[in-house]
Amino acid sequence: FYLLCIMNRGPLLKYAELRRKGVCGSGFSNRNKINPATDFYSHVNRDWIRTTTLASRQAYIVQIDDFRLAQDRVYDQLVDLVETASPKAVKTLYQSLKTPISGSAVSAHLQEHARVLDACIAEDNLWKFLAYLNANELTRYACPISWDVLPDEQNSRAFISHLTYPELSLYDYRYYLRDTPFRAKTAKVAPKKRTRSRFRRRSATASTIKKEMDYKHVVLHKFESYVDKIFSATGMSSGTGAGKNVLNVERLIIEKLACFNGRYDSENDDTEYVKFTHAELETHCAGFDWREFATCLGYSPDAQIPRRVVCSSVGYMKCIVDTLKSELHGWKSPKWRSYWMYIYARHIIQYHAEWRSIHFEFCCKFLRGQTAPMPQRIFALFGTTLAYDTHFATEYKRRHFNQGVHDYTRELAGRIFSAAKDMVRENSWVSDGTREEALRKIASLRLDLGMPDKLGPDVPPRVSAAFDARDGWANLMAISAWRTRELFIRRYEGAAVFNTPAIDWNQMKFVGSQAYVVNAYYTENTNSIYVPMGYFQTEFVDAAKGVEYNLARIGYTIGHELGHSIHVYGRMFDHTGNMRSWWSRRDSAIYNRKLADVERQYEHAARRDGIAFDAKMTLSEDLADITGLKLCEMVLAAHHEREKTLAPLQILSFERFYTEFANQHRQKIYRRSIFAQLKSNPHPLDKYRTNVPLSRMPLFNKIYNIKPGDAMHWHSDDAVW
Repeated sequence: FYLLCIMNRGPLLKYAELRRKGVCGSGFSNRNKINPATDFYSHVNRDWIRTTTLASRQAYIVQIDDFRLAQDRVYDQLVDLVETASPKAVKTLYQSLKTPISGSAVSAHLQEHARVLDACIAEDNLWKFLAYLNANELTRYACPISWDVLPDEQNSRAFISHLTYPELSLYDYRYYLRDTPFRAKTAKVAPKKRTRSRFRRRSATASTIKKEMDYKHVVLHKFESYVDKIFSATGMSSGTGAGKNVLNVERLIIEKLACFNGRYDSENDDTEYVKFTHAELETHCAGFDWREFATCLGYSPDAQIPRRVVCSSVGYMKCIVDTLKSELHGWKSPKWRSYWMYIYARHIIQYHAEWRSIHFEFCCKFLRGQTAPMPQRIFALFGTTLAYDTHFATEYKRRHFNQGVHDYTRELAGRIFSAAKDMVRENSWVSDGTREEALRKIASLRLDLGMPDKLGPDVPPRVSAAFDARDGWANLMAISAWRTRELFIRRYEGAAVFNTPAIDWNQMKFVGSQAYVVNAYYTENTNSIYVPMGYFQTEFVDAAKGVEYNLARIGYTIGHELGHSIHVYGRMFDHTGNMRSWWSRRDSAIYNRKLADVERQYEHAARRDGIAFDAKMTLSEDLADITGLKLCEMVLAAHHEREKTLAPLQILSFERFYTEFANQHRQKIYRRSIFAQLKSNPHPLDKYRTNVPLSRMPLFNKIYNIKPGDAMHWHSDDAVW
């Protein structure tokens, strides 16, 4: 009664086949309606989708799912923590970020920003100005040469400076390409005869492309208007044509991203890695002065300047430095001045009572489909927790830590890790060398639960003593300067000794190792899975609800993150966390063919709903989903083998597991938000995250009698690994 290898067609599959034929239980009919054979996700969740609504205070949430609802609840817990268990400095900072700043304060900060720009222009010191932008976390990510201190991909225990390209305003690079529609691919319609159907489909495709082009032009027009409104509201003198200037600069950056250095750059963007000395960087990157840049950033010019730096793209670096140094169109020109002012102003206006609506109307409402602004009580948490992460993590643990939940999670994770080893051992297509490396990686995989082992220092009194209760932006700038100087430069360069929080300032969300995040992560350079304490809510783990419930939630999450370690980007790193190729060429070729089939299936599933979707964007998550589900199915099969569960009861158990799996993926998303989600979210819509992995499970197909012609059917039940 061996169930770990489902393809063996053991007794459970035979029982499922008898049930399908009507010998045991009933099958499913009415295939034109929603049922397990047509759309399992909707079959399980349609009533919830139809009836679920948000409370008025939750109107800022774009898509309703358990993760976002749980994170909203955690936000409330953090606000309560500020109000009831925080020192005066924390409360002062929180209130300053919650209270709008005056227009005169905004103008004063913008004038100071312009003064720094003008001083650098007067000195003809591009490197000093780039360092100034990179010292500020809110402008760093948009700087055309963006600096950070990160783990060395080829020596994971050391931290090293990285120079890379920026994150631009619009989430899809195709917005910036002239006269280019969004779809990366169009559906191939090639019947043998020229039928009316063929011409209708061609017309529909042309119509869709025209709509996409029209929408693209609307986005660009609204983007220019958004920038112009920022300049007009804040009284910046270069407001005329600022929107067009900023758009042209971002288009220029996109153009330079296409630059390619055949000696150093890889055609595979995921493996770009070049470590340069100061002299090599200057030689190959158009005279980039690393010594001057690092000194202006805050490194000691005598002994502290790092001798080496990682460059993500040598071709881009050379092209963008050449552009910035250009006399006619370089960093001193009017169009670049508009950009320098914009990347600062677009953040500060969010702290002004009226001008924050400029940001909301374009970035949130128009681009993302958000119906209401994020409440100030939540908005103020990001800067506050950035400064006092250790305080919040410690207090959150004191209030919400549950040892029993953590012990249960670790025990369940052990079974998933064991199943992963079995999966790799039973794999029939990888070579022995690749198999051994995969097993070594899984054996070395570390699981961290709750909070990081080492928390960094909070903002010291010498910084918090100067907090201005009426100017949250000034406080945020002081915090950012302290973090750059004390954490990234003095503590991180060489070897990081603790974890630090991180914020995505573009989308305003937690993206680091904060204990109060409702998410989970796999990190390549440490070969570790981290599940923060914020995730341990009853929606995701509850031992009292049985193994099926928990496997479909916390078990699947851990299996998903484990899947990242052996798929796509994660497979480029070895068991020590170093970037190293451990796949044979033959195995890589087979793997890529399997990936192509997965990509086609996700695009096919979306196309059934009339959605043009480029699944290359989500392949990493798609494969982790398939692997996570496969591992949980194996764990449940092993559980029943140990318990010697009767076959009919096993069928019921797997039916519950598949139902819980679909239920934990339930998602209600506003129609106007779907387009943005497809272009910016690394995950596909949750409907496809449910149906596609399920369709590749042989046991699921047997239990629910999925056959060719059904929407849930796919020609292959290959789970890749």
